[in-house]
Amino acid sequence: MITGDLETSRDAERLQKHKLPVVQLTTGSACHLDANMITYALPHIDLKKIDILIIENVGNLVCPAGFKLGRTTRL
Repeated sequence: MITGDLETSRDAERLQKHKLPVVQLTTGSACHLDANMITYALPHIDLKKIDILIIENVGNLVCPAGFKLGRTTRL
């Protein structure tokens, strides 16, 4: 999992307690993750050992996402 947050690593810490592979991206002031940030995180994950990669975007009540996130897509 790749988690994004403005300043903290709380989500990553919660997931690591369950022995999940997590990379935390802290954006500082950016309200979203971008492709360059994801590219930075990928070498820290052994993609051959996972079936699915979950990316948690930063979006929150302070700076909600103003673009389509794919939440209407269903598998």
